[in-house]
Amino acid sequence: MRVDNISAKEVANELNTTPQTVHNTFSRALHTVREYIRKHYPEIADSAVRLFVAIYFFR
Repeated sequence: MRVDNISAKEVANELNTTPQTVHNTFSRALHTVREYIRKHYPEIADSAVRLFVAIYFFR
């Protein structure tokens, strides 16, 4: 969805499901990836948090 800039509604139409199901599945998958990175690559997770804070507070 994010990579190809396709809406949840478009994906849902292709998969014959609801946009909410697409959103929920995408959210669960993203959570799984984040948890894996936190567990196996903490240095990446720490850097990402610092980067987010810097971007958010120093715009």
